[in-house]
Amino acid sequence: MATTTLYQKMIVTADHCVHIQNPQLPAGAEIGVVLIVGETQALSSPATFWDQVPEMMVDGLPSDYSSRFEEYLRSEEA
Repeated sequence: MATTTLYQKMIVTADHCVHIQNPQLPAGAEIGVVLIVGETQALSSPATFWDQVPEMMVDGLPSDYSSRFEEYLRSEEA
């Protein structure tokens, strides 16, 4: 299978999307896309899991889970 490389510059929209349209792309074809962002244009490095932890919430837990753990368990059993 031959590989064809197409190069196309595009502008990222305000909602962080890019639109690729090229008449050389046949309808229904499966393609791969590689995005190359200039180092000075990237806003920041992607957030890691540990960066997101402080913002995560678990529904249904008491406000002070560390000191009310046993109380919480007893209320669940009742």
